[in-house]
Amino acid sequence: MGEIAKETIKVLEQYSPNEKVDILHWATNLTFETIGRIGFGYNFHLLDDRNAEVHPFIDAMSYCLKTSIQRFSQPSFMKRLPLERNRHFDRSVKLMHMMRISMIKL
Repeated sequence: MGEIAKETIKVLEQYSPNEKVDILHWATNLTFETIGRIGFGYNFHLLDDRNAEVHPFIDAMSYCLKTSIQRFSQPSFMKRLPLERNRHFDRSVKLMHMMRISMIKL
C-alpha cells in the first residue's frame, strides 16, 4: 500500500500549486487502485499519470450506477427495447462481468 501512496503523491505533484484538483476523481482512482492491487493483484493504471484515461471498468460501473435508478423505475418492457441506452447498459454489465472474471483468475 505504500507504493500506491507514493504513486498518488507523485501524480498529485504534477499539479501546480494554483491549479484546481478534482479530489473526488483522485479519491476514486486511489480507491480502485487499492482494491484492485491488494484484493486482486490487478493494476488499473489510474495513478500512472494525471492524464491517465479512465479504465473501461470504471466507466462501465459509473454508467450502470447512474442509470440503475432510472431503470428501476421503468416498466420492464422498456429495458428490452432496442434503445442505445439499453445496449450501453448491457455492454457495461458484460464488460464488468468479464473484468471480474479475469481479475479473479489472476
